[in-house]
Amino acid sequence: MRAPSHEPLPAILTRATEGDFDGDALLHRIADDYTSDNGIADIDISDPAFDFVRSITVYSVERLHQREAGGDDDEYCLRYEDVRIGRYGLQGDFYWQSGEPSDLPDAYVGDERWGDHCPTVNNRAVFVEWSDYQGNFGYEQVNY
Repeated sequence: MRAPSHEPLPAILTRATEGDFDGDALLHRIADDYTSDNGIADIDISDPAFDFVRSITVYSVERLHQREAGGDDDEYCLRYEDVRIGRYGLQGDFYWQSGEPSDLPDAYVGDERWGDHCPTVNNRAVFVEWSDYQGNFGYEQVNY
């Protein structure tokens, strides 16, 4: 990693009231310190010490909907699902792949009745799970 060519930033920044605060310039300055010319982080995180980064998994449940439809003679179950799973690669590159409701972790809340006869299920959420550098498991779910 190359050394910064300017003075360090203060630990706490406050927004100037005179209108001279340029957030875009500040973000660009910070990014320049830690990325190569192509915008990719210029540190090697392939070492097992960085496994905690690769342990992060993001589940984006953009649609999990199930309900009965039709009339008395032609009832059927409507199911819509859109699940994506995001992970980090060896060098911290983030990627998405398609997923299924069955891929959701046990700690996920909102899919308990999915696939049953046809109770109403309507859920959207982002669920993130990880293991820290000591191997402790954690997760967070945000419904929306």
